[in-house]
Amino acid sequence: MISEQIRQVEAQLNQMESVALPKGMGTVLFQQTEREVGDWGRLRHMLIECTWLLIRWNSDYRGVQKWREKLLDAKLTRSSKKKIVVVIVRQFAVDWWRVRTGRVKPEDIGLSMKLIQP
Repeated sequence: MISEQIRQVEAQLNQMESVALPKGMGTVLFQQTEREVGDWGRLRHMLIECTWLLIRWNSDYRGVQKWREKLLDAKLTRSSKKKIVVVIVRQFAVDWWRVRTGRVKPEDIGLSMKLIQP
């Protein structure tokens, strides 16, 4: 059974298209990352949607606090506002990883939390 799984994985790796990887990232790690994320475009859209909701409902979050004044600037163009949101997305992605791995408490970065039923 395990030998069959190894054979299947090796076959998949051999069929991979050539991809440029950062030095130090091997094929297996690349494949694991791709499988975990699934669709990079979808991931970015989900994070952007989450950030817009943070701006509206979680205004004490440090990423929102840092950019609040700029976001409220009436002279800000739509394009500039989107760029600021992407900056907050990047900060939130790192902060959410920190929260989920226990490196920081949500309240330490200004996140208000709610309980959901699984």
